[in-house]
Amino acid sequence: MANDAAHNFIYGCNDDRFEEVMVYHHLDKTQRKLQSLGFTGSSSVYARPIPVHAHFAPGCNAFYSPIDVGLHFFDGGVSPDDPCPGGYVTDSAEDADVIIHEYGHALQADITPGWGFGAALAVDEALSMGEGFADFLQAVMSGDPCVS
Repeated sequence: MANDAAHNFIYGCNDDRFEEVMVYHHLDKTQRKLQSLGFTGSSSVYARPIPVHAHFAPGCNAFYSPIDVGLHFFDGGVSPDDPCPGGYVTDSAEDADVIIHEYGHALQADITPGWGFGAALAVDEALSMGEGFADFLQAVMSGDPCVS
Protein backbone atom coordinates (compact mmCIF):
# COMPACT_ATOMS: atom_id res chain seq x y z
CA MET A 1 0.00 0.00 0.00
CA ALA A 2 1.30 3.43 -0.93
CA ASN A 3 2.21 4.99 2.40
CA ASP A 4 5.13 7.32 2.98
CA ALA A 5 5.65 9.39 6.12
CA ALA A 6 7.47 12.06 4.10
CA HIS A 7 4.57 12.18 1.60
CA ASN A 8 6.91 11.34 -1.24
CA PHE A 9 4.72 9.19 -3.48
CA ILE A 10 7.04 8.69 -6.43
CA TYR A 11 7.12 5.08 -7.59
CA GLY A 12 8.19 3.35 -10.78
CA CYS A 13 5.53 1.68 -12.90
CA ASN A 14 6.81 -1.76 -11.86
CA ASP A 15 5.94 -0.96 -8.22
CA ASP A 16 2.36 -1.89 -7.24
CA ARG A 17 2.12 1.37 -5.31
CA PHE A 18 2.34 3.26 -8.61
CA GLU A 19 -1.22 2.22 -9.56
CA GLU A 20 -2.50 3.13 -6.10
CA VAL A 21 -1.06 6.63 -6.43
CA MET A 22 -2.40 6.97 -9.99
CA VAL A 23 -5.93 6.08 -8.88
CA TYR A 24 -5.80 8.43 -5.90
CA HIS A 25 -4.43 11.30 -7.99
CA HIS A 26 -6.98 11.06 -10.79
CA LEU A 27 -9.99 10.54 -8.52
CA ASP A 28 -8.90 13.50 -6.40
CA LYS A 29 -8.31 15.65 -9.50
CA THR A 30 -11.77 14.78 -10.89
CA GLN A 31 -13.48 15.42 -7.55
CA ARG A 32 -11.70 18.79 -7.23
CA LYS A 33 -12.89 19.72 -10.73
CA LEU A 34 -16.50 18.87 -9.80
CA GLN A 35 -16.24 20.96 -6.65
CA SER A 36 -14.74 23.88 -8.58
CA LEU A 37 -17.86 23.80 -10.77
CA GLY A 38 -20.07 24.26 -7.70
CA PHE A 39 -20.88 20.66 -6.85
CA THR A 40 -20.34 21.11 -3.11
CA GLY A 41 -22.41 20.81 0.06
CA SER A 42 -25.91 19.50 -0.65
CA SER A 43 -25.09 19.57 -4.39
CA SER A 44 -21.96 17.43 -4.06
CA VAL A 45 -21.52 14.26 -6.10
CA TYR A 46 -19.66 11.36 -4.43
CA ALA A 47 -17.67 13.74 -2.25
CA ARG A 48 -16.53 10.96 0.05
CA PRO A 49 -14.00 8.12 -0.07
CA ILE A 50 -14.70 5.36 -2.57
CA PRO A 51 -13.44 1.79 -2.15
CA VAL A 52 -10.81 0.99 -4.78
CA HIS A 53 -9.00 -2.22 -5.58
CA ALA A 54 -6.02 -1.25 -7.75
CA HIS A 55 -4.99 -4.92 -8.27
CA PHE A 56 -8.31 -6.77 -8.47
CA ALA A 57 -7.35 -9.62 -10.82
CA PRO A 58 -5.22 -10.44 -13.86
CA GLY A 59 -6.79 -9.55 -17.18
CA CYS A 60 -7.90 -6.66 -19.34
CA ASN A 61 -10.66 -4.84 -17.57
CA ALA A 62 -11.77 -2.34 -14.98
CA PHE A 63 -15.23 -1.74 -13.58
CA TYR A 64 -17.41 0.07 -11.10
CA SER A 65 -19.51 -2.30 -9.01
CA PRO A 66 -22.92 -1.08 -7.82
CA ILE A 67 -22.89 -4.03 -5.43
CA ASP A 68 -19.88 -2.97 -3.34
CA VAL A 69 -19.91 0.62 -4.73
CA GLY A 70 -16.21 0.32 -5.50
CA LEU A 71 -13.80 0.61 -8.39
CA HIS A 72 -11.86 -2.46 -9.51
CA PHE A 73 -8.82 -2.43 -11.79
CA PHE A 74 -7.13 -5.42 -13.42
CA ASP A 75 -3.40 -6.09 -13.58
CA GLY A 76 -3.01 -6.71 -17.31
CA GLY A 77 -1.25 -9.73 -18.64
CA VAL A 78 -2.98 -12.60 -20.35
CA SER A 79 -5.29 -14.97 -18.58
CA PRO A 80 -6.89 -17.98 -20.32
CA ASP A 81 -10.37 -16.66 -19.48
CA ASP A 82 -9.74 -13.05 -20.51
CA PRO A 83 -7.09 -12.88 -23.23
CA CYS A 84 -5.85 -9.39 -23.97
CA PRO A 85 -5.72 -8.39 -27.62
CA GLY A 86 -2.10 -8.31 -28.69
CA GLY A 87 -0.84 -10.09 -25.57
CA TYR A 88 0.41 -8.27 -22.49
CA VAL A 89 -1.14 -4.93 -21.61
CA THR A 90 -0.46 -2.49 -18.81
CA ASP A 91 -2.39 -2.55 -15.58
CA SER A 92 -5.67 -0.68 -16.02
CA ALA A 93 -4.95 1.46 -12.93
CA GLU A 94 -1.93 2.90 -14.78
CA ASP A 95 -4.23 4.56 -17.32
CA ALA A 96 -5.76 7.89 -16.31
CA ASP A 97 -8.44 7.54 -18.99
CA VAL A 98 -9.62 4.22 -17.54
CA ILE A 99 -9.55 5.54 -13.97
CA ILE A 100 -11.64 8.60 -14.80
CA HIS A 101 -14.02 6.59 -17.00
CA GLU A 102 -14.76 4.12 -14.20
CA TYR A 103 -15.17 6.95 -11.69
CA GLY A 104 -17.76 8.38 -14.09
CA HIS A 105 -19.88 5.27 -13.50
CA ALA A 106 -19.60 5.79 -9.74
CA LEU A 107 -20.63 9.43 -10.09
CA GLN A 108 -23.64 8.49 -12.19
CA ALA A 109 -24.71 5.84 -9.70
CA ASP A 110 -24.38 8.41 -6.89
CA ILE A 111 -26.55 10.89 -8.79
CA THR A 112 -29.16 8.26 -9.70
CA PRO A 113 -29.33 5.48 -7.08
CA GLY A 114 -30.26 2.15 -8.66
CA TRP A 115 -28.94 3.27 -12.04
CA GLY A 116 -28.44 0.25 -14.30
CA PHE A 117 -30.94 -2.02 -12.56
CA GLY A 118 -34.42 -2.89 -13.81
CA ALA A 119 -36.14 -4.19 -16.94
CA ALA A 120 -33.78 -5.48 -19.64
CA LEU A 121 -34.45 -2.75 -22.22
CA ALA A 122 -34.19 0.01 -19.64
CA VAL A 123 -30.95 -1.47 -18.32
CA ASP A 124 -29.41 -1.63 -21.81
CA GLU A 125 -30.32 2.00 -22.43
CA ALA A 126 -29.06 3.10 -19.01
CA LEU A 127 -25.79 1.26 -19.43
CA SER A 128 -25.31 2.73 -22.91
CA MET A 129 -25.87 6.23 -21.57
CA GLY A 130 -23.49 5.41 -18.71
CA GLU A 131 -20.72 4.49 -21.15
CA GLY A 132 -21.28 7.75 -23.01
CA PHE A 133 -21.23 9.78 -19.79
CA ALA A 134 -18.05 8.07 -18.57
CA ASP A 135 -16.35 8.68 -21.93
CA PHE A 136 -17.48 12.32 -21.88
CA LEU A 137 -16.15 12.84 -18.35
CA GLN A 138 -12.80 11.36 -19.34
CA ALA A 139 -12.65 13.60 -22.43
CA VAL A 140 -13.43 16.68 -20.32
CA MET A 141 -10.78 15.83 -17.75
CA SER A 142 -8.08 14.98 -20.31
CA GLY A 143 -8.97 17.68 -22.81
CA ASP A 144 -8.81 15.04 -25.55
CA PRO A 145 -12.15 14.17 -27.18
CA CYS A 146 -10.52 11.42 -29.25
CA VAL A 147 -9.65 9.14 -26.33
CA SER A 148 -12.05 6.42 -25.07
